[in-house]
Amino acid sequence: MKTIEDLRTTLGAHADHAGDPVARSVAVHKRIRRARTRRAGAVAAVAAAVIAAAGAIVLAPSVGHLPVAGMPRQVEALHFTYELADAEVLEVGADRHQLDVPAPSDDRQWGVVVRGADLGTGTATVFIDDEPVLRISGDERSALYQIPGPADGDITVKVSGASGGKVVLGIYERTGAIEGRALSDDGLVFPATYGGAKLIGGEFGDPDDTTVRYVFRAGDRPVMTAPVCLDPTGTFEVSYQIDGKEFGSGDCDEQWRDPAAPDLAIGSLLQPDQLSPGRHTVTAVATRRDGSTTPSEDAALHLGIAVYELGGQTDLGDMKIDEITEHDGRRWQVDRVIPISKTRAFSTEVATGDQPALFGYLACGGSASAHATSQELGQRAEGSTAMDSTGGCGYTVGDELLAYDTYDIALDSATETFDGALVIYRPVD
Repeated sequence: MKTIEDLRTTLGAHADHAGDPVARSVAVHKRIRRARTRRAGAVAAVAAAVIAAAGAIVLAPSVGHLPVAGMPRQVEALHFTYELADAEVLEVGADRHQLDVPAPSDDRQWGVVVRGADLGTGTATVFIDDEPVLRISGDERSALYQIPGPADGDITVKVSGASGGKVVLGIYERTGAIEGRALSDDGLVFPATYGGAKLIGGEFGDPDDTTVRYVFRAGDRPVMTAPVCLDPTGTFEVSYQIDGKEFGSGDCDEQWRDPAAPDLAIGSLLQPDQLSPGRHTVTAVATRRDGSTTPSEDAALHLGIAVYELGGQTDLGDMKIDEITEHDGRRWQVDRVIPISKTRAFSTEVATGDQPALFGYLACGGSASAHATSQELGQRAEGSTAMDSTGGCGYTVGDELLAYDTYDIALDSATETFDGALVIYRPVD
């Protein structure tokens, strides 16, 4: 089982090799509140376009609820619903331009929303554990930002360029509600959309089932399968088949989920483009390392399999990537592509304006690393990204770029020249 970055890379990019199967297996686990609803069966194709719209972040008060301190009681962010748990107000003055709130330190899932009032051209920037994550200006309200894991320090709001006004910081807790027509069972979730991909349907097995099948109808677009295999004993492997032909395999996840905060399970195995239209059967088979399929006696094996239709693609020349990706709790769409040709070092400025941005990059023929430096804050965005694409091409999504800033984005290789592209995304919502 790999990381969220692996999943973004797999769902965001795939090689364009006609006639050759492209099989990339990943699985991702994000903890959520308990959701024990179970649904099985196909999601109608005619509803897919409607379902896709549910992936956008909606910042509006729930019916029957009044805002608290100017904040909605409930928001939807990607696949889940969040409810307001607390709100803190900063009255901006000559000696009052910063607000510090202890970050939630438990294993539940949290998010933050910030709203300004009468800030004029001033800005308010939110920091989590000293890393900038959100910025608004004037009377704006931000989208929800998912707090990554248990935080170690404070949530800080810093106001600059404003002599008055106020800022409201809302802290939201994820509930058990799942948006859209997702598939879920005992806390495992296959969301209705992932990036630009749309759920066709899927199936979860009963505890100790070692085989799960789902029959679907392929159209004229490529499909991906999303498997999950949970095995706390660590004795099982899982393989994936379409119409009886194996096309991928991997280890089952040994870490059993916490019933109070179960996992979001989604992975991807990209099918060949020439998968014929019509009826197909996808199967997940769990096998003991000794070759048998006998269920474990002391702990439950849990299998699931789902099928997604690939969304729209952007052609980067050597690779195609999804037009829409997911990052930091929201959906992003490709805004522009900047080609890179035969260089060991590339840099450019990106001005974000009144909306945040996100960058990704393609590198072919050599290893490359990337980082973004904020001119407003005089510091790099959190961490840097690197990948080794020697002898081929690789694509990865980098850091989010805050609104009302200009960033210097640099890509470089320590060993050889590379070709590729810098991709700038903007929020879908």
